[in-house]
Amino acid sequence: MRRLSLSVSAKHLPPEPLSHRPGASTRSDPLRSDPKPGTISYMVPLAKILKRPPNEALFIHYITVYAKAGLLHEATQLFDKMPELNCAPSTASLNQLLLVLCEKREGLYMVKDVLLKSQEKGIRVDESTFSILIEALCRNSKAKFAIEIMGLMGLFECDPDPRMYSLVLQSLCEDSNSWSDVIAFVREMQSAGFMPSILDYYKVIALLVKEGKVDEAYCFVNEMRIDGAKPDVSCYNKVLSGFSEAGRFDMVDEVFDEMLIRGLIPNVCTFEIYIGGLAKKGDVDGMVKMVKCMERAGFDANVQIYNMIIGGFMRSGELNKARELMDEMVRKGIKWNSDTLSLYYEKEIGKRQDVASS
Repeated sequence: MRRLSLSVSAKHLPPEPLSHRPGASTRSDPLRSDPKPGTISYMVPLAKILKRPPNEALFIHYITVYAKAGLLHEATQLFDKMPELNCAPSTASLNQLLLVLCEKREGLYMVKDVLLKSQEKGIRVDESTFSILIEALCRNSKAKFAIEIMGLMGLFECDPDPRMYSLVLQSLCEDSNSWSDVIAFVREMQSAGFMPSILDYYKVIALLVKEGKVDEAYCFVNEMRIDGAKPDVSCYNKVLSGFSEAGRFDMVDEVFDEMLIRGLIPNVCTFEIYIGGLAKKGDVDGMVKMVKCMERAGFDANVQIYNMIIGGFMRSGELNKARELMDEMVRKGIKWNSDTLSLYYEKEIGKRQDVASS
């Protein structure tokens, strides 16, 4: 009768990995099968029959299996029932449960409860728990949940570290619909005594430019210097591109000049953005001069820059200069792209029209 009861009960249990079975043999193990709802109710009597309480590593395995099967409530219940099986849950099993809960949307709403219950049970929650949790939330684009979790750290006598702030800030920049929330979080980070990295600052600047807040982005660059950070070329390039896209060419000149005054050396991207601004203004001569400055600085104009200048010459009706530039590209070994070919065919059509009219 006992044997029959065991076989009926055990068929619902999830598989136990070989590494968790001391003295594993080739005979069938009653714990090897797929997880199904109702498994947990069998675990306590089954453990008594087997007289072999599972160790924590086995519970960690079960929690993971349940979560992968979409049984998040069962995974949480299993964690809660560990003491009944003479297995005290530790930070390791708690961390695993939190990690799998964060992988699914419905699991996110269970995290706060699990943390608070863990405190009541005396399970040690440390920085590693919060680090795993915040990283998982940010990876799943849940920065606002991560901020809530950071707010709970004080209850566990833990403090956020710079990496946590950086992860949340970058996630906010990628997913937030409110640039003001991002700025507020930067202020919070600074109030906590942590300086954002240059990458953090760049992400904020990129978000501001994307949202059309180019003036705010430029102010933010100036604030960086006040805070003791040094904006790099990529930060200035992002602001340059914002002003250029907005058609504010006076500000393009101002930002470019400021870069030089600050001792920053423009890169190819800087010149490309600046020349693009000149192209929008229709200042072809300025574009040619800037290419010469670029070459003096040790950079070669790329195909995109040549295309912009060729297009400028063609719009101003200077087809001969456009042809000369195309020939120059060939001499320098710069490969044409689809835009160059389009300009070439446009130039050929213009050439035929010139012949026909003469």
